[in-house]
Amino acid sequence: MTPYQHPDHLSACSLTELVLGGDWACGQNLTASLGEVARHLALHSRPPDRERLLEVARLCDADEMMAATELWLVATAPLRGRRHAPGPRRDDPPSPS
Repeated sequence: MTPYQHPDHLSACSLTELVLGGDWACGQNLTASLGEVARHLALHSRPPDRERLLEVARLCDADEMMAATELWLVATAPLRGRRHAPGPRRDDPPSPS
């Protein structure tokens, strides 16, 4: 068992470990685990990231894993050192064909 499946262990995790734990929960399709990690990470986040993380938790409670995963990437982007979620930016030049 991993500590990400048990909310009691989350208080011992660093922010990086929480983000990785949430990524793991997304990859394993563990809705409840992602919700718990998002709630815990929200305690250490600034608005609007806090609101986004709480929305991730709400989506998890509603069993909306696809939407929760997409929002997780946006909400945790600042913690990853990114301004936006992964993917092409609007100002990126098109890829060569």
